[in-house]
Amino acid sequence: NLGSIQDLTRLPAAIFIVDTKKEYIAVNEAKKLNIPTFAMVDTNCDPTAVDFPIPSNDDSTKSIDKVISIVADAIKEGLEERKSARAKSKEQKEAKSEKTEKVEEKVED
Repeated sequence: NLGSIQDLTRLPAAIFIVDTKKEYIAVNEAKKLNIPTFAMVDTNCDPTAVDFPIPSNDDSTKSIDKVISIVADAIKEGLEERKSARAKSKEQKEAKSEKTEKVEEKVED
């Protein structure tokens, strides 16, 4: 059970659409809510309707699988980089805090 839009507690940062012609309601709703849209756009669709069109065959399962795999891998990589950057930032803050504490101890002595 994946839930529904009613279960969302906040708006998504972006949406990915496979067939903009079939999912025109999702495209329109995203525009109204200022949600960036990434979409596979075939020759029978308007690429200007989405923010980030990906020219591709949205009728072929092999094409859909390939594009979604590439996008999913890019998302995973980005999330890992963000997690790594946050961990590095946290370590730097802790090191700075420890240095400040040592300086304060010396001043008190």
